[in-house]
Amino acid sequence: MNRRDFLRGAALGVGAGMLGAMGAFSYSPWRKAMLPQVQRKMTDIGQCKSVRILNISETSWFDNGIFMNNVTKAGGLLVDQYTFNWPPFGNGKGIGKGSYADGIAKIKHLLPHKLEEAWAIAKESSVAPDNAGGFSCLVEIEDLEGKKTLYLFDTGWNYEWMDTCYKREGIDRMLANNEITAFIQTHEHMDHFWGFPAVTKYNPNIHIYTPSPFYP
Repeated sequence: MNRRDFLRGAALGVGAGMLGAMGAFSYSPWRKAMLPQVQRKMTDIGQCKSVRILNISETSWFDNGIFMNNVTKAGGLLVDQYTFNWPPFGNGKGIGKGSYADGIAKIKHLLPHKLEEAWAIAKESSVAPDNAGGFSCLVEIEDLEGKKTLYLFDTGWNYEWMDTCYKREGIDRMLANNEITAFIQTHEHMDHFWGFPAVTKYNPNIHIYTPSPFYP
């Protein structure tokens, strides 16, 4: 082994060691030392008689190997999800070179009513389009007087998949008939949020709750 190969190997070893140490640190109790102290308080959220949850779809993506390979090639878990070039925001430039603006420009005129056509266009320019699924659930809360209220949580990722799931469970009808009081977006990960047009297709005026902050 010559000096150049030795130095190159040493540098790679140090880099890998640093990444490994960073990963281990992020899962250790010591990470809390880097976070601000927050005074937690109890909040009275009232009482209810029952809570019922309908799991509409829990398949965020279909193949974890494909998903993690995409994540690795794009630069890791901390990379902006809109640059991965996943559907529906693919721009045809390959993994890690995506753009929300480029992607939405191709399909915006079709949303929310022509979901199949929009998804077909997105698939042509996106990475691993057939791996996208989505998470969504319907929560029914019964108060102490017996009144029941429905809330839709999250709206998945894949337009076609989520539209099919909503039709299967009758969510499309519930949305159209204003039987669902509100839509609650828990967070903005692609598998919980990007399928939003599948909700507005049936009720564009539904009341929406979102956490703060979202992307600007």
